[in-house]
Amino acid sequence: MKAKMYHEIFKEFEACKKPQERIDCLRKYGNLSFKEMLNFVFNPGIKFDITEIPTYKISPLPEGLNDLYLHQVIPRLYVFIPVHAKYRSKLPPRRAEGILIQFLEGLHKEEAKILEKIVTKKLDVKFLTAKCAKDAFPDLPY
Repeated sequence: MKAKMYHEIFKEFEACKKPQERIDCLRKYGNLSFKEMLNFVFNPGIKFDITEIPTYKISPLPEGLNDLYLHQVIPRLYVFIPVHAKYRSKLPPRRAEGILIQFLEGLHKEEAKILEKIVTKKLDVKFLTAKCAKDAFPDLPY
């Protein structure tokens, strides 16, 4: 069985009818990377150094054949988060933009849209709230 991509997980989540089904859906896919993504989105203490999304080329590759997957990119986003334990120093703007473009261009187009929404903290998944994420994962640090 192939692992689901984040946009597929979010579609399944949005199709859930009851709050407990939504919580169960999140838990079903709640690996470390997924929980870290929820923390990045909903933790008010986390701010990204990114002021705007740069222009990038949308990957033409079909789903499943892309170079990167969101679960691989999420742990690397620390380079844009000053409060992260692994953050060393602010990257020069051109370098930060270049890294973000590499991430976006390596992802499937749907996953790239999600990454944009993560770093702008505007993830708009129906029914997915900070409370719902916290109910599913009480260990989230916000």
